[in-house]
Amino acid sequence: MQAFAPRLSVNGGAWASGKGRLAMRTMTTLAILLAAVAAAPASAAWQGSDWPLVAQSADNGCALEISGNGRIFLIEAQGLGAGSVARLQLTNGDMTPIDWTVRAGADGRIARYHMPFRFSRAGGVVGVSIDARQCALSASFGWQRGIRVID
Repeated sequence: MQAFAPRLSVNGGAWASGKGRLAMRTMTTLAILLAAVAAAPASAAWQGSDWPLVAQSADNGCALEISGNGRIFLIEAQGLGAGSVARLQLTNGDMTPIDWTVRAGADGRIARYHMPFRFSRAGGVVGVSIDARQCALSASFGWQRGIRVID
């Protein structure tokens, strides 16, 4: 097996690696890291329960609450039933929707963090919907780029 040794060359004034391998590996590694962070359950990370509530919804004993600090949002649903499978969809303007199949924990709760961002956009509206066997939840919230002070 050969060791990876990038060959850098100047191509039209821009740096490029041998057949784009270095750039591809860097982008692949970044994509894997971002996917792991996005898919990690919020229960495995710091809880943002002191963040202000920005949206909520309830249906048939289930509840959806979205809290955030202006840049990072915590999406929590409860009452889904232990181990229940649900479909979680996120929309943000005209971007391709995020569509996940999620499983509730033993407490009937799911939680995910979301960082909305769009290149060349100062803000937008994120729509969240959760469809489970016993309930359908839907809410939306606005986001904006920049520093936001929350008292």
